[in-house]
Amino acid sequence: MASVHEKTLLFRVDANPLVGLGHLMRCLSVADAATRIGARCVFACADAEAAAFARRRGYDALGLNGDYRNLIPELERLHELACSVDSCVLIVDSYYAVDEFLEASRSIAHLAYFDDFGDAVRPADVVVNYNISADKAEYGRLYEGCSGTELLLGPSYAPLREQFRALVPYGKRAEKSGVLVCVGGSDPERIALRFARALAADSKLRCGRRFTFMLGSSEPDLIELRRMEAMHGWLELREGVEDVAGLMCGFEAALSASGTTLYELCACGLPTVAYCLSDDQAKPLASFVASGAMANGGDLRGSGSVETALHALAGLLDDEKEMLRLSDAACSVVDGCGAERLAESLLGLCGCDCGVRE
Repeated sequence: MASVHEKTLLFRVDANPLVGLGHLMRCLSVADAATRIGARCVFACADAEAAAFARRRGYDALGLNGDYRNLIPELERLHELACSVDSCVLIVDSYYAVDEFLEASRSIAHLAYFDDFGDAVRPADVVVNYNISADKAEYGRLYEGCSGTELLLGPSYAPLREQFRALVPYGKRAEKSGVLVCVGGSDPERIALRFARALAADSKLRCGRRFTFMLGSSEPDLIELRRMEAMHGWLELREGVEDVAGLMCGFEAALSASGTTLYELCACGLPTVAYCLSDDQAKPLASFVASGAMANGGDLRGSGSVETALHALAGLLDDEKEMLRLSDAACSVVDGCGAERLAESLLGLCGCDCGVRE
């Protein structure tokens, strides 16, 4: 049996204002888990800025100086990189990874692929879809006959950071007040400014509450938001938060874009109104709402009105019983160990016995 200390996870992932930061962040969570059990992790990204982000987190990272929308020209460099490290697993997290790229990558190393849609068979040794909307029966039919592909499905594989484990239950927190507003890492729909302006005009919803906006590093309206923060005592901006779990646990409710952040909010048991900003968020949002773990803030893309989400938030804040029910339902979605399960399963591809969690 191979030693985990001899193995490398190679992540091919991108982050920029258009694709957001979420893909890179979830890969970093898996890398953190793999590093804790002794593996080496390396990142390869199309642009230097994303690679620099991974390096700031302590990882070796290479900027490929390529086009994140066309991965085919990278194959030769990826092959060289894979050959330069110990026995490795290549993890691809990109919506632009076409089958030609995946098939060629599979000849380079053991291959894992993050799939957020489940609408086609992807040529990989492991396919990961940790979304609450991942239907195991549908995936089983889709991959029938693909005996060489392992499916890791459902929120038990949600790659959360270690800080999201064993938190104090919502109902037992001594201090919680205000609303946390989560808009994602890059905010391409400029939703933060839309919410801030709508809240400025809604004194009834504010009603003495603090609204804290957790902003990503690529927030396009940071200057205007800072101007508003200086004018309004109810508005607080938080940037570059490290202890996200600690921050989340201090609020009475949240307003959040769909995505991995919703699984973090579930781990915190924070009653949340969730909204959609992209195609990959639509199905998970619908499943969260159908499961009773989130309140529905609607689709806010383009001309979608933020008042839909704020109306849902107002109703939630007026219903303490519903907030407690949502908290209990959210806590049942995740247990905070998904990143470890993924790391152990991925390292198992190259013969490492890490004691994979059930």
